[in-house]
Amino acid sequence: MLRTGINELSSPEFVVKVCDNPPKVILDDEDAIPDDYKEEETVVSIKKAELRSAMLDDGEIIPGCHLEKGKRLKIS
Repeated sequence: MLRTGINELSSPEFVVKVCDNPPKVILDDEDAIPDDYKEEETVVSIKKAELRSAMLDDGEIIPGCHLEKGKRLKIS
């Protein structure tokens, strides 16, 4: 639409418009950002593959989690 100069298309069902997004921050050099704008985080990650293996292969019962089977649609 931008290439053709069309900014709006409308029909009885819908309207499509080209709109400007609000500005976003692009970080060019994180080390140059003042500390007032930084926050230190501690991230804890759960090793789900290891939990699955311990419960499925070793039969372990691990508090706080369980195995669950779901369904999926397979088209061949």
